[in-house]
Amino acid sequence: MLWDEKQQVILWTDIEAAKLYQFNVKNRVVESIKLPERLGSFGLTTQESVLICAFESGFALLELRTEEVTWLIKIEENNPGTRMNDGRVDRNGVFWAGTMVEDESTAIDKAALYSINQNFVVQQHLTGLTISNGLCWSPDGKVTYFADSPTHKIVSFDNQQTITPQSAAMSLVETAPEHFPDGSCVDKFGNLWNALWGSGLVNCFSPQGELLLSLPLPVSQPSCVSIGGPNMDWLLITSASQLNDEQKIAEPEAGNLFVYQLDESLGLVEPRFKLS
Repeated sequence: MLWDEKQQVILWTDIEAAKLYQFNVKNRVVESIKLPERLGSFGLTTQESVLICAFESGFALLELRTEEVTWLIKIEENNPGTRMNDGRVDRNGVFWAGTMVEDESTAIDKAALYSINQNFVVQQHLTGLTISNGLCWSPDGKVTYFADSPTHKIVSFDNQQTITPQSAAMSLVETAPEHFPDGSCVDKFGNLWNALWGSGLVNCFSPQGELLLSLPLPVSQPSCVSIGGPNMDWLLITSASQLNDEQKIAEPEAGNLFVYQLDESLGLVEPRFKLS
């Protein structure tokens, strides 16, 4: 989920329905695009009507006006039990996205973390993952935050070094065994906001990992968080509805997009993937 400050729209994906949603805050109209396959994540680009996308099978460009998909490269074609998941554009205009193990019975390897630059060159960074999530960067771009959800940890990497399986990751946050760190974002003060799947909470942590705020939600599966709105003071939260019948009755708002008013403008303009 992202806020596009130029178009004044909130964009988010319903992964399982293979749809991209857009909410225009000026005319309060919600539109959706039916996609050729599930969309794990996406980023804004320097061409305002084009998104860089991590579809379930690989990287592609999506033209929003025509709904045309231009494939760039397929990822992990030899590993059928995985699909692409969370991703984001870093402060240098490079798009990062990781895969997740979706079917352990057919996956022949673990998931991994990738990046794709403006020349469409793909680099693999981390391997041995299960569910890649929580990608975001400090305001100065010097720190990468990342979560392999089943580890119950949000970790950070110093960007002065190339992120590889041998890179030293600092554990920033550890969650309870029944809670899983999902999508994250960073505010203008460098604080990290995280949607904690299974907890019904969005938590805000300082750059040192101190819990600053815990926001209870009417749903148990918040999936991603972002900050946007015309004044960059809206906390935007997506949620999932992968619930049993009893839970669905208890959580009628599951699957909704939530918008909370913040006390001040905290948002950062989203970086854009560089397209020539």
